[in-house]
Amino acid sequence: MIHKCFLKLIKRIDVHYDDRYDWESDLQLQYVLKHRKKRPEYEHAEEFFASDPIKVNGPPPAELNMRRSNE
Repeated sequence: MIHKCFLKLIKRIDVHYDDRYDWESDLQLQYVLKHRKKRPEYEHAEEFFASDPIKVNGPPPAELNMRRSNE
């Protein structure tokens, strides 16, 4: 869910992962892009978030007691 909101925001404000930060020069960005071997995995994280490996998009397991005890 958060990932989808993040992607919508990126699209709406028309930014890209390869855009330089304000404090970076064009030469610094060109250097990084030139020497990069592959695109970072975070740029294509849709499959990871769709798999929901830690079950964020579901309820907690029934055997997990979410109530605090008053011991």
